[in-house]
Amino acid sequence: MSLVNRFLKPTKLVVPVSVKGVWKQTRNRSLVEVWIFLLLSLPVSAFVGESASFPRLLSELRMTSKSEQPLSLGIISFDLDDTLFSTNAVIRDANQAMLEKMRRHGVHVQEEDFMDVTRHIRRSMDGPITYTSLRKMTIAQILSMTNVSSKEDCDALVDECFDVWLHERHRAAERHLFPQTLNCLSTLKEMYPDVCFAAITNGRGNPLYMPTLANFFDFCVSGEDDGVFPERKPAPGIYEASLSKYKDLYPHHDHDSRIWIHVGDCLVNDVGASANVGAYAVWLSGQADAVVPKWSTATTSEQNARQLKEEDGREKIAVRISCLSELPAAVLDLVGGAMQPVPLNSLS
Repeated sequence: MSLVNRFLKPTKLVVPVSVKGVWKQTRNRSLVEVWIFLLLSLPVSAFVGESASFPRLLSELRMTSKSEQPLSLGIISFDLDDTLFSTNAVIRDANQAMLEKMRRHGVHVQEEDFMDVTRHIRRSMDGPITYTSLRKMTIAQILSMTNVSSKEDCDALVDECFDVWLHERHRAAERHLFPQTLNCLSTLKEMYPDVCFAAITNGRGNPLYMPTLANFFDFCVSGEDDGVFPERKPAPGIYEASLSKYKDLYPHHDHDSRIWIHVGDCLVNDVGASANVGAYAVWLSGQADAVVPKWSTATTSEQNARQLKEEDGREKIAVRISCLSELPAAVLDLVGGAMQPVPLNSLS
């Protein structure tokens, strides 16, 4: 049995586009009215039973209009942390590698103490800062309390410690992939060989530096990239940068007839933010812990603001899945019922 057949099982879908959503996403009001009329004309059996699928239903209705061009998948993008792998486990391993490097240079510090210094630095700053700069500032402050001989030696050791951390972050991500990650990506690649696969992350993880994942992805955009920071999630800038890169890498795609699907675990950073830029947002709800992770440096006000935005994100879920094994079938249904192309023509 092929990977595609093995994964294409019925999946629980929420309605990806409500009547309200159709109204928002469709420029032609009369077309919306036609769809509503056709929906009301259908028998109840079209909406219930194992074979019922709202996205496929919308696809069939769309094809009744000769002027509508069928849409196909152009780009599928993934969040990384707590979507493809466990962030808590990855950061724990990376931190331990970094702290061991510091111990070999006579600097003994516990992980919780390191994080306390990190939070103190973060909360003393008014403006945005990259995670890379924040971590290096923490290392430097801890080293400044030791007997490092000179500033040059200290700066060099800061870079060495950070490089150890980043290297282990990538190795640990491969060790802590969720069980269905590789099979899911393999299946999607088999289903959509000419589709762009992208990673969109606020952090420093990059699947192109992970041999296990590298062959699945065309590119990775980070919130720390030049030209993106400080427009990291949930700001639209990071998503617009990703779509521009897709357009450059896939010029042969008819972008007016392609849709974009984004997959992530965060209602704010992934679901709400990507939907605001035009994506069909798939919420992976079953992977991450509900509590604020201990490695987080977010302030209390930032955490409270995030909670308020979560309700807005819930209203923009196209599909909710509990694990990655459900994703191929969900993508198939979304593509079958898609009405909104990638909004590339509005980008510079």
